[in-house]
Amino acid sequence: MKILGKIKWFGSYNSKTDSYNDFGFILDGKTSIYFNIKSVLSKGASLDEGVWVTFNKQVDNSGREYAINVQLLKDEQDVLGLSNYFENNDWNIILEDSSLSKALFRYLTVSDIKYTEEIVLSNIKTLRKDKIKILLNQIYNKPLSIKIMEKGLSPGSFYKYLIVHKDKLYNLDKKNYVLSLKKTLVTLNKIEYWDEINSLEIIFDGSIWEITPPEVKVKILSRNNINKVINNELTRNIIDQIYHIILNLEEHRRVIILEKIPDHIKRDPKIFALLLPMKRLGILLKDINDQKLTIELEQEILEAFDMITEEEKFRIIKYVPDNLKLNFLLFKYLSPDEQVNLLFLMEETEIVKYWGLCKRKTMIIFIFRLFS
Repeated sequence: MKILGKIKWFGSYNSKTDSYNDFGFILDGKTSIYFNIKSVLSKGASLDEGVWVTFNKQVDNSGREYAINVQLLKDEQDVLGLSNYFENNDWNIILEDSSLSKALFRYLTVSDIKYTEEIVLSNIKTLRKDKIKILLNQIYNKPLSIKIMEKGLSPGSFYKYLIVHKDKLYNLDKKNYVLSLKKTLVTLNKIEYWDEINSLEIIFDGSIWEITPPEVKVKILSRNNINKVINNELTRNIIDQIYHIILNLEEHRRVIILEKIPDHIKRDPKIFALLLPMKRLGILLKDINDQKLTIELEQEILEAFDMITEEEKFRIIKYVPDNLKLNFLLFKYLSPDEQVNLLFLMEETEIVKYWGLCKRKTMIIFIFRLFS
């Protein structure tokens, strides 16, 4: 097993020999261990005071310990051999030293993932916040561990971690990934976090789908395999799902979600029936631009118009086709100028029928124009 120590001194000037010593000492805790230049594996290395090195111990004939296989810590390939040091020393101190912290991160990277999780979770309990941040930043990308990051990161940061490494984490441990993602989404409880995953296949996992907000479900289903011609079995099934999701919502949430789905889905009879009358009327009036005004379409428009408020009627009447404006239900909501223009196109017998629906201003303008 490798031992970790610091250079106490090496190669100082010897006035007796008028040369530099070819030996030095390594601090192993409070003990000084002798070593010779011939035992140094890192050739050309600067063995200045305080430099971290790894070494093995041997005992000479007199029973004195000395160091062999001395090399700079940064050159040490067998970092797993340093397990004794990392298991028995304070990580707050280790993480304050750049050389030690780099060695620690290499050690955690090459160790078995279960062991890494165990030793990190054990030490993270005693780490200061600033040291936890240093540790997690260094092992954020490798090794990947849901357990470590869930323990050390805030819910928001942990969620980002799950998204950044979604493919690798999902492949490493599907069950734990889905469970952690579900738990985090429930904890965060904000609709914006769903935007990150609503295009991913994982959202259709039963465990995730069951907690997906209705708004997100409808958004996903609205874009997923929905044809403008609603006729195949798959599309019909999706429309039914959207319908039942919206049907079970409170009225104010239902209105918000219906506003966001595409018009061709709103035209489905089931969905259409859930729309507010004003929205229904808006869609029907758009349909006139795409198709001929049939008796059925005219009847639907009149029914929807009859259900909206007086204020809405005055607001939408200008979008109604001219040939519908002569309907008694609609005529009285026209502006005085429009009423007058239509009256001048009528026979006298027809004017009598509509006269009672005219506004007072309409009557004044009509009579003035008639005799001017």
